[in-house]
Amino acid sequence: MNLSTGLSTTLFLSILLHWVHFTEVVLTKFYLEQSFLYSIASIFKDQYDATYFASHIVLYILLTLIVLLVLLPKYQKYFLILYTWIFISEAHHIIMSLSSASYTPGAISSLLYILLGIFYIKYLARDWKNL
Repeated sequence: MNLSTGLSTTLFLSILLHWVHFTEVVLTKFYLEQSFLYSIASIFKDQYDATYFASHIVLYILLTLIVLLVLLPKYQKYFLILYTWIFISEAHHIIMSLSSASYTPGAISSLLYILLGIFYIKYLARDWKNL
């Protein structure tokens, strides 16, 4: 699969943005504002258990997707569509900020996700026939 420069650039920038967003969320303690995270974490015996399993679940999902991308090249463009979910789903930080009329951890980088997502979708739509 040959990605255009625009699509490749937005993918690369999104990876950098993931790290920026992760840093913002951790430094501003987003996890303290999310009751669903507490309920999920309660199934583990301690924070080390929760950290281990959370990181490994994400790792195995990522590795599975990488293997599928390699083994099923004709479906790669559909994985690029699934990737747009990241840009859309991160808008919840902004929605939470607007509904509470205050800063919600992750809202700053969430704005960047929306902006970058617009460009990503634009390039993906433009390049669709060539993928």
